[in-house]
Amino acid sequence: MAHRYAQLDERQGLVLDTVVRLYVASAQPVSSRAVLAASSLEVSSASERAIMVELSELGYLRQPHTSAGRVPTQRAYRGFVDQLLSQPTSALLDAGDLQLVLPEGEPGDASDLIQRAADLLPQVTGQVGFNAGRHE
Repeated sequence: MAHRYAQLDERQGLVLDTVVRLYVASAQPVSSRAVLAASSLEVSSASERAIMVELSELGYLRQPHTSAGRVPTQRAYRGFVDQLLSQPTSALLDAGDLQLVLPEGEPGDASDLIQRAADLLPQVTGQVGFNAGRHE
């Protein structure tokens, strides 16, 4: 995935993307060790820590206290969301996902189609979804 954070190179973008995702998942400061384990970045731990320092200096990360990992700033979240919004819709859906909703040769009724689409949306977007149940 190409990163579109302003001012950042590919490695910085990958580290920042990983920090944001890990922080959102855990609500805990993210260590350099966690970033190395979760990302596809192939650098030494010292290089990865240096990238996190650069991101802090650029205003994308902050360190709550000396012994803590890093947390994303509002600037990091804004860049993360902008990056997601800049992706074409086709990157979110593929033919296999659509086959789950619209299997060939099975027209189904409208309410069933809507239900299947509602069930698929959280899987495709990675967001929380709510199912209010069927109202018949």
